[in-house]
Amino acid sequence: MYNYIISADPQPDSYTWRRNGQIISNNSRITVTANSITISNVNRSDSGVYSIFSSNVVGNGSAYFTLNVYYPPVLGDIQQSVALNAGAPFTLDCTPVESNPPATVSFSYNNTGTAEESVTTTGYVLSVSSVVRNHRGEYSCEVSNGVGRDSVTVQLMVRAPLTAPRQMNSSDVSPFSATLSWSPSDNGGTKPLKYSINITNNTVTLSF
Repeated sequence: MYNYIISADPQPDSYTWRRNGQIISNNSRITVTANSITISNVNRSDSGVYSIFSSNVVGNGSAYFTLNVYYPPVLGDIQQSVALNAGAPFTLDCTPVESNPPATVSFSYNNTGTAEESVTTTGYVLSVSSVVRNHRGEYSCEVSNGVGRDSVTVQLMVRAPLTAPRQMNSSDVSPFSATLSWSPSDNGGTKPLKYSINITNNTVTLSF
């Protein structure tokens, strides 16, 4: 609730309250009298310049005040999962769509305060000019202004060329069968569709 009181002697016999030049009348939230205005359940739309013009048998008078309603920052719709090809740019824009007073921002990478050196921040924007495998992970931003806060986490996936599987081994070898196993390599952000095994002159070649 906001309450503003003025004084006059004798009491005004006529008065007009305005907000930003528009006449204010009594309603379910606002009560105006000859010397006060009371606003319950104040919200951001109540911000503005208030004025009262009144008169009594002595003369005319006026008063002004500014009501500035604070509210927490709110982020817009931000895509929370992004898949990019290696070499593409990445941008995380955490500019609040609304905030009063203005919000500050903090960024983190995989729940830490640091990331690759090629990651830059300017104001509310985090950017990478050319992503590589090492840029994969979670990028978070939080905006706050003392009234409240909002945050978002974006999962960045980087698609890059596959690298060859490692440490291929054979076991249970017989004239008719064998079991082959290998360690998966960096899949470049996407799973291989298939592996191919070629046997030539007793040499086994694994490809994908």
